[in-house]
Amino acid sequence: MTNPWTQLFTDHFQHFQQQWLKPLQQKTFRQADKQIILIDLFEGLNHSKQHLYQLKETLSHLAETFSYGDDSWMARHVLRQNSISKVAFVAGKADLIPPAHRDSLLNLLQQITAGAVARFHNKPVQFEHFLVSAIQATDPGSNPNSLRYLDADGRYLEAEFEPLPDTLAQMSANEHFPVLPARVPEDYLPRMLNGRGLDRLFQFLLGKE
Repeated sequence: MTNPWTQLFTDHFQHFQQQWLKPLQQKTFRQADKQIILIDLFEGLNHSKQHLYQLKETLSHLAETFSYGDDSWMARHVLRQNSISKVAFVAGKADLIPPAHRDSLLNLLQQITAGAVARFHNKPVQFEHFLVSAIQATDPGSNPNSLRYLDADGRYLEAEFEPLPDTLAQMSANEHFPVLPARVPEDYLPRMLNGRGLDRLFQFLLGKE
């Protein structure tokens, strides 16, 4: 028998799809031909393996609401609608993990988005995965597995990280990875210039087909 909480969440999600997401797609994004999907992997890692699987399922359902691939002449010139030809899957706050661990984070991003990617399989859609940070809020630590950061009380601390799993299957059911509680330092302006990945993201979106 279906758990009443599961049924309630299902009903709310369907309401969200029909009453909010679908009108937004039709009225706001109907002329867009490029899409950025922002994904908070750290929120999932901070909770559990199950949370990450739920995120994967949500992204798969989200992809169902958009049109990917070639447009017809009628859609482009009469209805003023475009199908999406480029998709960027973006995980932010990449500065909250040491560079030595970012390959594993990228692997997780690719797995989380696998269901969404399958929605435009065999269609003329370009897609890439990006790890970005709008600001470099952390500094290198004393070894490749550590970072230095400013906490909420203004203390400059160093944190050492355990390796991230390369696959979701490698995570145990109750395993989680706390998010580094880094505060934006006072020298934030030069740190914004040291943000990672945004230039490559813009090149992908603005480049020629």
